[in-house]
Amino acid sequence: MAIDSASMATGKFSIGKWFKTDLGSKIASGLLLLVLGFLWNLNGDVRELKGTLHGFATQIDAVSSDVKGLKTDVSSLRSQVDFLNGEFVAQRLAAAAQDPQNPRSTRDAKNILAGLREKRVKVDPSIIEGAGSKLIASSARSDDAWEVVGKLLDYRSFLAEEDILGMGEPTPLPKEAANYKWSINPATPPVNGRLEFVISQVGGLVPVEQSARLEALSSPNQTGSGIRTFVVDGQGHGLMLDDMRMEHVVVRNAIVVYNGGPVRLLDVRFVDCEFRMRRITRAVELAQTLLRPAPATFSSAET
Repeated sequence: MAIDSASMATGKFSIGKWFKTDLGSKIASGLLLLVLGFLWNLNGDVRELKGTLHGFATQIDAVSSDVKGLKTDVSSLRSQVDFLNGEFVAQRLAAAAQDPQNPRSTRDAKNILAGLREKRVKVDPSIIEGAGSKLIASSARSDDAWEVVGKLLDYRSFLAEEDILGMGEPTPLPKEAANYKWSINPATPPVNGRLEFVISQVGGLVPVEQSARLEALSSPNQTGSGIRTFVVDGQGHGLMLDDMRMEHVVVRNAIVVYNGGPVRLLDVRFVDCEFRMRRITRAVELAQTLLRPAPATFSSAET
């Protein structure tokens, strides 16, 4: 069917009839292919857009997670800064000393000290000594305050790690000290007859009159050991101070128990220990000694 101006003018042209012609069919097919191609590409673009949006959503979730993690890190950092702030620690310990009947104050103090030790954060020992003196005075009115004193002693023992850095590594006892009969008083009976402590030495041999002692007051040696320093590793077991004479000794990793009996300490360091002491006069005096930065020198034994 021909299309000309005359047919258009006379109205004899029919689009339906025209599509039935060979040319019209080809053009219609082409248009259909173009439309289908457009729709196919559009569908692909939609899929790609969905993928892009999904990627954006995943990235947003990741950013949100990072922000939450950052908030957690900031909170943790603030906590760490508080621990590092000696004034903060001193204030919390002072609050427990001023109001020992307040369980919240003493609980906060114990938690702070436990956190300091767990995170291995070290504060000025003078803060611990000052707070300890106040808490010891307050502990006469509060068992909780005395428990805080025990935690202070534990933490002070942790700080003592630095006191032994220059001593060197412990070595077995030399044969020259074989005649010296050292002894310790375990807080619990030995397991299967075996003493769960390791006794070693640092510093080598020295003149007997200047040497270390590790013995019972009730069963003394006639002379010193000839060793500069004994090292007693409790391996987490209990060590009773009652009836002990210790001179130039390092006690490590032990649960130190004291019930107020006779004891004589000279140049004794307690490192990474825990303390269990009843609140009696001699234990209070010993606690005051142990809070000081110097090695412990203390005696409750008759001379």
